Amino acid sequence: RNLVQLGLTLAHEMVHVKQLAKGTLKQRRSGHTWLGKMYSKKTPYLQMPWEIEAFSKQELILRRAFEE
Repeated sequence: RNLVQLGLTLAHEMVHVKQLAKGTLKQRRSGHTWLGKMYSKKTPYLQMPWEIEAFSKQELILRRAFEE
């Protein structure tokens, strides 16, 4: 179970790396911008669109990693 959780976490963070590399997500002092829209640091974690995307893709990424 711990290896699965580790894999999910790694896949989740890989989504963030892609978001940052493509410029979809940008870090700012006062928060983040997502597709040009500013989100403050006060935005609830599970309402951050970059987190929603990462959570929605993490399991698929992990499954694909084990298929190959």
